[in-house]
Amino acid sequence: MERYFKNALLLTVSGMILRALGMVFRVALAARLGSQGMGLYQLVLTVYNVSISLATAGLSVAAAGMTAKMENQEESAGPVVGRIAWFGLGLGLLAGILQLALAKPAAVYWLGDPQAALPLALLALSLPFMGMAAVWRGYFLARRAVAPNIFSQMTEQMIRLGLVFFLLERVLPLGLGAACGAVMAGTALSEGVSCGIMYLCYRRDRPIREKATRRHDREIWKIILPLQGDRCLSSALHAAENALVPICLTLYLGDRTLAVSQYGALRGMAMPVVLFPFSFLAALSTLLLPEITAAYTRRHYGTIRRLIGRTMVLTGSISILAGGVCTLCGRQAGEILYGDSQVGLYLMALGPMVPFMYLEGMIDGILNGLGEQAAGFRYSLIDSILRIICVAVFLPRYGMEGFLVMMAVSNCMTCYLNVHRMLVVARMKMEWWPWIFRPLLCLGAALGAAVVLGRQLQPTTLWGQLLVYGAGCSLYLPLAWVTGLGKAVGEIKKSKKSAKTA
Repeated sequence: MERYFKNALLLTVSGMILRALGMVFRVALAARLGSQGMGLYQLVLTVYNVSISLATAGLSVAAAGMTAKMENQEESAGPVVGRIAWFGLGLGLLAGILQLALAKPAAVYWLGDPQAALPLALLALSLPFMGMAAVWRGYFLARRAVAPNIFSQMTEQMIRLGLVFFLLERVLPLGLGAACGAVMAGTALSEGVSCGIMYLCYRRDRPIREKATRRHDREIWKIILPLQGDRCLSSALHAAENALVPICLTLYLGDRTLAVSQYGALRGMAMPVVLFPFSFLAALSTLLLPEITAAYTRRHYGTIRRLIGRTMVLTGSISILAGGVCTLCGRQAGEILYGDSQVGLYLMALGPMVPFMYLEGMIDGILNGLGEQAAGFRYSLIDSILRIICVAVFLPRYGMEGFLVMMAVSNCMTCYLNVHRMLVVARMKMEWWPWIFRPLLCLGAALGAAVVLGRQLQPTTLWGQLLVYGAGCSLYLPLAWVTGLGKAVGEIKKSKKSAKTA
């Protein structure tokens, strides 16, 4: 019990720090590259994410699952982890070689921007390191040791920040392609360092070198291959959508540079701000899902319903607050962080979608814990295909407004599908009052207080407006706590304890 909450605290704090560093990175990068440069950066990442799926998908799950199995059988996990690490190196090399060979064609014919070729080629160097590191992360996950992962990610982020801005200052005059290349070179080097740290932590945990064996190859590939197929197909569809957006925006605007700038402002600048508060929920998702899986394996539906119910109360409370603050303070936040009023407008538009985004993310994890990976993938596949069709049909006619409407419909649809499946599998009913309506009433009271306070004080500066509105919104947390959030947190602890003793 004590170890569980220690790990939860470590993951929450480290997640917040990592996301804060990521925000600092994005803000500083946007100040140097501008919205057009951020658009190019996001386009490169769409292709890179497909390669990451090929290099890493299934490896952490295989390493965690096989480690847990071997240790339950009182056998050494070293040989099987060593074998999976070799698979990780092979998949990483394959993904890296493919990305390196296809960098120029992908930049020209897929992304429609030859400047993306150099960044793609440089990023290919990171993929073998990512493949191996994924294996050791899975090993430590099975061992319930969060410190190695946290330390490696923290070090990676700090090195990345230092290297990127050291290189940027020297190559920025050479153009956006070279500047984006410097960012990706720093990313690749930091991934190598992170992989080295994970290996050293693994060697410290298992100082005896054990020879990798082929005894469990079939079992390993049975885990890896389905996840590879799912992740690669999903990543390819997302990449196709993201590459299509600037093309269709160009048809609407008649200007490729402006289209990439709008895309960069939304994807590269506004979305990281919107998703930042999700750090509070990430640790809960990571640590509660094994408990949901264990309860589902034993068919303890009462425990499952309690865990899911309290998780939904917590998710609803945080997501509704994040959405309300984003809607009320989006304009000020966008101009303060990026000096860009367009980003502020996007933040305000994304605010009402935030609860659906957060709920979808948490419920997707819950479905994985309930053994419903196929359903989650099916919904994601349907959503991706419909989004691509909508982008192709509506963006050339309505521009970014059409894209935002499409995002809202997409998030509502996938959230509904995931919630419905979760309720069916867990044999429970939708609890509208504690999950949705009670947090909304608390938010209404807090936003009302913020508006009244703003009218009374009438701040004239952006910082003043942000502070006044933030002070009014701070009323939400005590209201939510006394009306049910505090009880939910307490019952999560009780559910955890009962799951341990069951």
